[in-house]
Amino acid sequence: MEKHIDTWKKNISSLLKYNGTVRLTLTGGEPMVFWDKTDELLEFIKYLHKNDIHVCLNTTGVNMTVEKLEILDKYIDTILLSVRGFTIEEIKKEFGINEKNAKMLRDTQLMILHEIHKTNIKLEVATVVTKENYHGIDYLGGKLCAINKNIIWRIEEYYRNGKQNNQPEGKFDLEAAQYDEKMIEIYKKYSNNLTIRHSSKESRVNAPDPFLFPDGKMHSSSDHAYKLLCPIEKFDFTTIKTRRDWASYKNSMRDWGWERDKY
Repeated sequence: MEKHIDTWKKNISSLLKYNGTVRLTLTGGEPMVFWDKTDELLEFIKYLHKNDIHVCLNTTGVNMTVEKLEILDKYIDTILLSVRGFTIEEIKKEFGINEKNAKMLRDTQLMILHEIHKTNIKLEVATVVTKENYHGIDYLGGKLCAINKNIIWRIEEYYRNGKQNNQPEGKFDLEAAQYDEKMIEIYKKYSNNLTIRHSSKESRVNAPDPFLFPDGKMHSSSDHAYKLLCPIEKFDFTTIKTRRDWASYKNSMRDWGWERDKY
């Protein structure tokens, strides 16, 4: 039976052949669930690092420990921590978990915020603004400032994609004017303390990031679904449109001394 790691390596071989591929985000689901069950996640991260790929780990923080942060510090550039709020009720609603697990997740996220400065990993906190957490964003911003000002706060306007089609239309969507008003407010309050990035629903739909699915096929995110593009070995990487160019990521990438970073 083929292991996950064998499939991942096979799928990624086309990316490694393409000289412009310098950054890869590991997402899911939740990548960290693989850590204790097998050694495959860490083995794959080491494989990417060995091949001069900058790695970002997109996680909720579940299953993370101080010891794992110390290990990851040797191989990754960035942790993209998904946080929509720090209250137990917000976490319960967001992840559909009980109070005990919500408290455990909150405590783990707080640990990461406190401990990340002991590593050279750059931390981005990703917050998707919805009707559910709209009124709690100020509290979240204040909390982030109080805990760790050396982070990037990445704020995104909510839109439904292929993973959320079971949600009723408009359940989480803000009016565009509400989102714009909230972004102006956030910049005024927190831009002197935090590095803030944001992307609108329009930019996320019209210039989506490419996704490599476990079956080896490339997709892009559209307004309500993941659009199948083609098998990875047939994908033309020169056609990629992305919301963020390489230069905008430089402040979150580490200098490993790789030649490809010199250009």
